[in-house]
Amino acid sequence: MTEYITEHGEIIEDTRSPYQVACSQLVAFKLKTIETVAADPKLHGAPCVQAIVVYLSFLKVDKVSLKPTSVYASSLTLMARGGVKSDRTARNARALLVENNYLVATGTTTKDGCVRYHVENPRAEVVKMHTREAAEYLSERDAERKKEERRRKNLKSAPVPVESTTPEKACPGIICQDVPVESTDKYHGEYLGDSLCEGRDDLHSYSPDQIADEAALPLPVPESDTEAELMMDQICEGRQVHPAIRNRLMSMLMMGILTPQMANNMLGPRQEAAA
Repeated sequence: MTEYITEHGEIIEDTRSPYQVACSQLVAFKLKTIETVAADPKLHGAPCVQAIVVYLSFLKVDKVSLKPTSVYASSLTLMARGGVKSDRTARNARALLVENNYLVATGTTTKDGCVRYHVENPRAEVVKMHTREAAEYLSERDAERKKEERRRKNLKSAPVPVESTTPEKACPGIICQDVPVESTDKYHGEYLGDSLCEGRDDLHSYSPDQIADEAALPLPVPESDTEAELMMDQICEGRQVHPAIRNRLMSMLMMGILTPQMANNMLGPRQEAAA
């Protein structure tokens, strides 16, 4: 018989058998694994939550060893019990879980050829950190949105001046002449013509709204650490970036919330190359 201390300092005798204790621990493991898979940005490309729920439904405690048993599930089983739409989608979900070590092959198969797996939760701490940072970022963005809404509301409720600003009221007794039209042409000729960049064909192809929308779309989540480093090198190219800022950007990229606009706001303008 074992004892354990509650959060209030009370000593409770645990009358459960070792098998019952192992079953309770397995239930906690299942819930934690589902929570991790649901929040893992590396698994968002397929219905991995539905797949892991099916695998966990077959996970039991061996009464002799008191350890979790191995599990297996065919694509048809994932479709029937997990609501996965197609065989290909089921295979993609299984492949992602295997690639990220949530399903670890035992080296054995069933008589029908289904691979047996051990279920693991290897990214629990990493995903927990990503979730915390994502919550902080989303909270900051929501606070900025509310601040902007209050600013716009205050602008709308501000009184509009009724005093006339016509030339006759602004300068009584003086006839104000119109600016010649040619001065406007000269202004555009000097400035607007020189402001076009080398990619003017691209600027004609996309409207300003379309360009802004592209900058606001999250970048794709890298499929590997190597790809993530290459993407960060491209994002930080031409800038001197503090390691803490780079790590913050890397975390946002892996969570699937980093947009080009966010990166530019955090990094500032690129440095001009020396002639």
